[in-house]
Amino acid sequence: MLLARNLSLYGWLNGRKSPEFEVTHLSLPVSFSDGVLRIHDGSTGNDALGATLEGDIDLDHGKLDLDGTVVPIFAFNKLPGKLPGVGRLFSPEKNGGFLAMTFGLSGKLDKPDFHVNPYSVLLPGVLRKIF
Repeated sequence: MLLARNLSLYGWLNGRKSPEFEVTHLSLPVSFSDGVLRIHDGSTGNDALGATLEGDIDLDHGKLDLDGTVVPIFAFNKLPGKLPGVGRLFSPEKNGGFLAMTFGLSGKLDKPDFHVNPYSVLLPGVLRKIF
């Protein structure tokens, strides 16, 4: 969590006051079928830093395939995605942000591969899904 807190300017500036990262919202809708736990539009964070998560965890075969985003300055970055009609152009992920870095977890549960696309923060909104 220390790394996550330090990814945001707000968190870095306030880190001197408290070493903790406070989560103000957490939503993790899931379904379970045939040994697969599916995460639908999960989100967590606070005003400084947010994250989204979705994908499958195959418990029968010990595999996972999860994708998500890390959203800096979440309080302001999420606003374009809330615009009626065009919000998905700015933020294709539910509870995502205009500028966000994508990540993924895949492979075996006991040793997953973690990959980050740092350049995705340069691609606003719907372009992240294309590239």
